[in-house]
Amino acid sequence: MDIAFFLLLITTLSFLLHTALVGIVFFIPKNKLNTQTGSDENIRSVSILICARNEGQNLSKVIPGIMKQDFEKLHIVIVSHKSNDETDLLVQSYLENDNRIKYVKCDKEYDNLPGKRSAIWEGLQQISSDFVLLTDADCMPRSNNWTHLMISRAGATQSDVVLGISPYEKDATLVNELMQYETFHTAKLYIGAALHNLAYMGVGRNMLIKTSVLLENIKQSAIPGLLSGDDDLLISYIAPLAEMSVESDANAHVISRPKKTWLEYLRQKRRHMSTATHYRRHHRFILGMERALLFVAYLSIIPLFFSSYWMWAGLLYIWRYIILIISYRKNGRRLNISFNYFLLPLLEVLNLLVSFYAFVGSHFNRSWN
Repeated sequence: MDIAFFLLLITTLSFLLHTALVGIVFFIPKNKLNTQTGSDENIRSVSILICARNEGQNLSKVIPGIMKQDFEKLHIVIVSHKSNDETDLLVQSYLENDNRIKYVKCDKEYDNLPGKRSAIWEGLQQISSDFVLLTDADCMPRSNNWTHLMISRAGATQSDVVLGISPYEKDATLVNELMQYETFHTAKLYIGAALHNLAYMGVGRNMLIKTSVLLENIKQSAIPGLLSGDDDLLISYIAPLAEMSVESDANAHVISRPKKTWLEYLRQKRRHMSTATHYRRHHRFILGMERALLFVAYLSIIPLFFSSYWMWAGLLYIWRYIILIISYRKNGRRLNISFNYFLLPLLEVLNLLVSFYAFVGSHFNRSWN
């Protein structure tokens, strides 16, 4: 057996296994998405919790949108965590006009609650609602029905946690195109996993959780010294203990502001990767296998284009992308997320390279963070 033929076998097997893994373990069944209609009558109230540090300008835009939410039993808790900008003055103007808003100043950080978790903990002390709806100061609900849809999903499924989706605003840059693809790919993975009782993460920009569950598990899920990833680690920790569901309706999306430069984006990816290393072992294995199979496939297919098997390599490459585009378009419609499918080959390679970069950075050079 010559080397080129061996590489063709490796490429074919890697692509097949990767397609099977993504298509089976992370498959998104339509009958489990937004098919149950629920009621919020039995839920006494919900509190939207926003933790912010020096986010005065963003809060001036997001608070009016939050106040328009179509949900009668709504409270809004804003926690300013070590802010030294105009946050106090800005929030005070809203406090005078709307009694649903509570404002908390948090200038301390607990040893067992690193980073943002201290702010979340302080905010929870002001909350008596059944559920807490988490989001960030630089995000905006896509519609006034966001709260109602998330709560209705909890009521319909009797869930302790409802995982939402938070796409990024779109622009015409390549880094934004990559972030749109990554948003879809990440959502497909964590929502598909959750629908198969393998939940490992959520996005803290759009997550509903029962207040008692959050209070009981926020400290236990924290990793000493790890400042990021409070949402991922919380979901990974409580997945075996709580009932989870997802809400993918477009009107339940929360739109987030994207990073504008490659440097900002790469820093964000390193932070995310530092969190992923603390997932449960079987989650790390599955997610690592997804990345590894794709990496091996690309390493083995590149030499084939310079061999006598170049035509077979090209046909394999084209066949795979036809299958992927059909699958991704279907899943995109179910999640109400889209990206430029014509750029899929480029975006997949860039995403793989960024993942490798973030992996190396998080494991071998902690000072980068």
